[in-house]
Amino acid sequence: MTEPIPADRIEIQDLLAAYAFAFDCGRPDEWAATFTPDGEFHNRSGEVFKGTEQLRAFAASFAAPDDITRTNQHWTTNVTLTPLDDNRMALRCYGMIITTTADGTPRIRSMTGYDDEVRRIGGRWRFARRRVAGWPMSPSIG
Repeated sequence: MTEPIPADRIEIQDLLAAYAFAFDCGRPDEWAATFTPDGEFHNRSGEVFKGTEQLRAFAASFAAPDDITRTNQHWTTNVTLTPLDDNRMALRCYGMIITTTADGTPRIRSMTGYDDEVRRIGGRWRFARRRVAGWPMSPSIG
């Protein structure tokens, strides 16, 4: 496999959207379900959360906003996919968190990059590893 087929690209875009909406809407079970059962999330601080329970607990810690006068939205762009084999792809993208205050003013809260591996299990693409790569992204990543 040299290029991702369009159906896989669309499903992986849907996975990125499901990940963002679940996290931003405070649905930790749905967010953890975007990962494989042994999936890993590496945050910007270098902490690693592995497996469904640790992933769910991590997302749950963000489910109650610290300030109910604002909302956060994850935005993903510049997605690249590189097939590793028929059931795995390397995924790189940029990410941004936009905070909207009570008066409707949007502000960039953070910008980052992701260096991921997605795996097809049970016919569905899921994150096997999601690593916040930091900003600016290193050209050696990927």
